[in-house]
Amino acid sequence: MQDSEEEPKQVEDTITWSASDSIGHERGVLWHVTLFVITMAVVGVSIWLKQWTLGILAVVILVAILVVTKKPVHELTYELSSEGLKIDEAKHGFNEYRAFGVRKDGALWQLVLLPVKRFGLPTAMFINEDQGEKIVDFVGARLPMEKVEMDTADKISRRLKL
Repeated sequence: MQDSEEEPKQVEDTITWSASDSIGHERGVLWHVTLFVITMAVVGVSIWLKQWTLGILAVVILVAILVVTKKPVHELTYELSSEGLKIDEAKHGFNEYRAFGVRKDGALWQLVLLPVKRFGLPTAMFINEDQGEKIVDFVGARLPMEKVEMDTADKISRRLKL
């Protein structure tokens, strides 16, 4: 046997990494003032048009956005194994997903698993750049790869820094 022969590439049994569940955005005073001004403008128009439900809805949305933006970023532990994906203690088999893709979200990379269910939500997780190739090879051995783009909801939440 010659030394120049390469061993076949073997996929690991499990891959584990930690990453935050979201991007921690800096929201300054201008962001809060803009949100408040837009809400008050909608409330003002709703009062002028006597559309009380619209005014109440605008205030409820303001409160919901403030609650979501105050939520701290959590560190999650991800584990890929032959059984599937484990996010902290929640287990998901590969049979729940039809395909996967990788996309760039700002400076970070995301692994996106696309669900089998028609109206199911994709599972997106940030991946470490140094483990990215191993993770993609591991998932690629089990699921087909598709091109994934940010959908409208992702674009809106990114624009609003949610």
